[in-house]
Amino acid sequence: MENSTIIITYHKDTLEMDVDAPELALDIVISFLQRALRQCENSEKIVVAQQVNAAIRGDAMNQMRTKEVLSRIKLQ
Repeated sequence: MENSTIIITYHKDTLEMDVDAPELALDIVISFLQRALRQCENSEKIVVAQQVNAAIRGDAMNQMRTKEVLSRIKLQ
């Protein structure tokens, strides 16, 4: 079986989208588009989780630096 192609064209001026998949049935194309949407949503969740994790790590590092600076000030 040969690979089929789905071409999605987005028109910026009209904000419309054309989907061209002459070799596939409409329900199959819709299924692929829904799957792509779920994959995008999952990727977005992963990116947000990574950003939150980085922010938490940054805050933890700032707290450690603050404690070190305060301990140095107390020693002087």
